[in-house]
Amino acid sequence: MGARFWLPFGLPLNPGHWPQATPPNADQVVALRQGERMYREGILPSGKPMNAAASGNSPVAGVTYACASCHLQAGLGSEEGGVVTPPTNAEKLFRPWFRYHPALVGEERKDLPEQIRHVLRRPAYTDAELARAITQGVDPTGRTFNQVMPRYPLSPADADILVRYLKQLSATPSPGVNSTTLSFATVITDEVSAEDRQDFLEVLSYRFDIHNRQGANRETRGYRSLAAKEGALAFREWSLSVWELKGPASGWPAQLEAHYRRNPVFALVSGLSSRPWAPIHAFCEAHQLPCILPLADLPQLESSGGYTLYFSKGPFQEGEAAAAFLSGQGEASTRRPVLQVVADTPAARAVAKGFISGWSERGHGPVQTVQLRKGEQPQVQRLANAFKGKGDPILLLWTGKEAFPNLAAYTRNPKAMVMMSTSLLEQHLWKLPQAARDRTWLTYPFRLFRPPTSMKAPEGTSPESLAKVSLVAGDTHRRVRSRAFVAMKALAEAVTRMERNFYRDNLLDAFTRMMDDDESDYERLSFGPGQRHLSRGCYVVRMPKGSLHGFMKESDWVIH
Repeated sequence: MGARFWLPFGLPLNPGHWPQATPPNADQVVALRQGERMYREGILPSGKPMNAAASGNSPVAGVTYACASCHLQAGLGSEEGGVVTPPTNAEKLFRPWFRYHPALVGEERKDLPEQIRHVLRRPAYTDAELARAITQGVDPTGRTFNQVMPRYPLSPADADILVRYLKQLSATPSPGVNSTTLSFATVITDEVSAEDRQDFLEVLSYRFDIHNRQGANRETRGYRSLAAKEGALAFREWSLSVWELKGPASGWPAQLEAHYRRNPVFALVSGLSSRPWAPIHAFCEAHQLPCILPLADLPQLESSGGYTLYFSKGPFQEGEAAAAFLSGQGEASTRRPVLQVVADTPAARAVAKGFISGWSERGHGPVQTVQLRKGEQPQVQRLANAFKGKGDPILLLWTGKEAFPNLAAYTRNPKAMVMMSTSLLEQHLWKLPQAARDRTWLTYPFRLFRPPTSMKAPEGTSPESLAKVSLVAGDTHRRVRSRAFVAMKALAEAVTRMERNFYRDNLLDAFTRMMDDDESDYERLSFGPGQRHLSRGCYVVRMPKGSLHGFMKESDWVIH
């Protein structure tokens, strides 16, 4: 791909766009960062909001009408409510825009009928014409834009900064793509079990094979019409590299950099790790490298950057759900003291952190937390008795199965209320003591479904109880195969939406235009601008008596 120069914040700079192919100097880097902020956020180099007016209204702060909100981050435009927003990226602005089959360029247009081959919608922009379009709403032909297009009364210097930014926005395809292939990688860390690793890679390999078979012999499989040939130009085979990270997380950045130097891929496809994803997240942000729906047990929570799409906020989200549920139970719950007992694991600490965040956001008082030592078994009754509060505490046991031996005796108290996390209990969930089930509530971040009416109640479960039960499909913890399949399905749709515009930011923009997915392990994955954790819900459930692998739903899905 040749050398490339990267802004500390923003898009890659190709040296071919600079005189004598020299890298940008410090002043140019500053100007491009300023132009990017104008485009994405509506903020002038001075730090003040850009003024803008649309539809004949009075001027408002440009942050309301930031260019990227309609033209999208990669500058490829959008369509909403019947209003088409055209591309503003360099590759489209600075070449003629044809009325018929505008995606065809150069020699690709030779097969078009002569009478439509050269009909223009507009000629290529010059710098001055583009500045006039931004400030006055007039294109190179003198045509006035639709009034929904804001006019920005910029100074000549600020207009020049924005034009210079647009001249490099999605100007050339991103690393990891050529005329035949899109290169992807996936990341697997070394604590992942051999079984999970195999399940994960089998799904990815299967979906890659399906995609590549679709392109086999495409020249002879009906691609004879002009429209079909045009569509075929967008096809690229997919290649997959497996980046394995070994040892402590402190060594991951160097390993990722080494992988990337050898193979600068277009995007990371999912990934698999039970350890904090933060180092991989930071790497992707530094390289503006999309990472699509990793199976990350501990995703990055902060909203810094936007190059990684996660399924959810993971265990933190279960803690938030527990706080929302308890807060919604009225004074009977909110006036009781709350005690968190937290195992010495990153996942347990994430649940506890999520609960504290959600509880304080709702205006409730402090939560007392007991941090267990590694391997320590919680003495449930002793902890509750020693709790310095008024009345019986609500006990949040953010632990695994180690709490079970003491749980049955504690929950004999009719006032006992215990909450636990299904993700922390993992496959041991179904061993929750029968005697504790009436007084134990569980956070459950996945989909539930109703059992068939003909199902016979298992021993120990009354038909009346069965009517209230939702069943659980498959593994309740990692769901490696099913979630990997969803990640691949989403990637396939997003790549199709990109057409021939192979820019990394356009891949992310494609996800923002996708419909919500309500056919995954989650009740709903919500795509859209700014969405980085796609599942925003979690259930609170209880378990029925007996051996049925199912739950009694105690809350709605979206509860925070």
